[in-house]
Amino acid sequence: MCARMPGIEAKVPESSDVLWSAKAMTSRHLRFLSSGSLGYLVWGALPLAILAVSLILIRGISHSGKARTAELSPIRVACLGRIEPQDGVRVIAARSLSGQPSLVGELTAAEGESVAAGQIVAMLNSKNELEARYQLAQASVELARRKLDQTRAGPKSADIAAQNAEIGRIEAQLFNLKAEYARTKLLYDQQIVVKSDLELRESQVSSTQELLNEARERLRSLSEVRPSDVAVAEAELAARLADAKRAFAEYQAAFVRSPITGRVIKINTRPGEEVGDKGIMEIGNVARMYVVAEVPDTSISQVKQGYKATIMIDGLTEIMHGQVEQVGFRVMKNQILYTDPAALADARVVEAKVLLDDGKIAENLIYAQVRVVIEP
Repeated sequence: MCARMPGIEAKVPESSDVLWSAKAMTSRHLRFLSSGSLGYLVWGALPLAILAVSLILIRGISHSGKARTAELSPIRVACLGRIEPQDGVRVIAARSLSGQPSLVGELTAAEGESVAAGQIVAMLNSKNELEARYQLAQASVELARRKLDQTRAGPKSADIAAQNAEIGRIEAQLFNLKAEYARTKLLYDQQIVVKSDLELRESQVSSTQELLNEARERLRSLSEVRPSDVAVAEAELAARLADAKRAFAEYQAAFVRSPITGRVIKINTRPGEEVGDKGIMEIGNVARMYVVAEVPDTSISQVKQGYKATIMIDGLTEIMHGQVEQVGFRVMKNQILYTDPAALADARVVEAKVLLDDGKIAENLIYAQVRVVIEP
């Protein structure tokens, strides 16, 4: 192989020059070998030797030219791949609530329909039950809030007025009992009544006085708002708010929303069916279509970001073009099997993502197998 250096042009001899040199060498030696028996032997073997040397030189020149051509031509990497939307296909599922399986109640998006991020695409059949739980939790919150307001406001004015009236009644009763006790004591001093009558009047005065003290204490408690009562009411309200928040989250889980803007590719679960491993539906962002090329790990060093790619699909005349946007970082087993029986079924590959220049053709060919040629 001849290397090209700056300022120096290396000249490779042509095959005609080699043949001419061989003929000249033959003519020079003919005269030397023209006499004697040994000469006859050499005369017969010499043309064969000259021919062999010529062929070796010609083959060396040919191989040198081919090597120089291979160095100048760009390196191409051919492999298989599959079509995918941006970030792959999203499987939309629903979590089970309270250990119960999730059943689809209604679908609000059809296959091939475009959806926006956050749009409701399905509703579970537990929506009505979860809505009732949420409304009950909201009512409990309202009840706890009113109790707290009542505790902070203190007793009603009617309760205080009624307690004051009760105190007045007991005071009047106590006044009469004290007057009866005074008369009975006067009669006892005059030895008109017995001692038991005096003790009875005395016990009546004492019990009525205790009733009056309790009534006055109750009036003070009604007029006072204790911090402990407020704290208990606030804690009860916080608990009810937490229950309502959980009920709202469970109610919202009955509405299945699309996480991205894209298109519904396939519906896997119909109304009345249980949501399984395949989810409810598959959604993909078809605005940007990619080809995931499975490059053999032995050739991944020849694939760089920004390289051009040509994509062909069996059965279609259109040829798609794209550009390598990302080269993977992990060696994995190939997912696409070659149709050639002699090809390895467990080849080690690295995935390279190729962004298609025009993804309109590929929108309806998701997961289709393609042939990819990558070059600088």
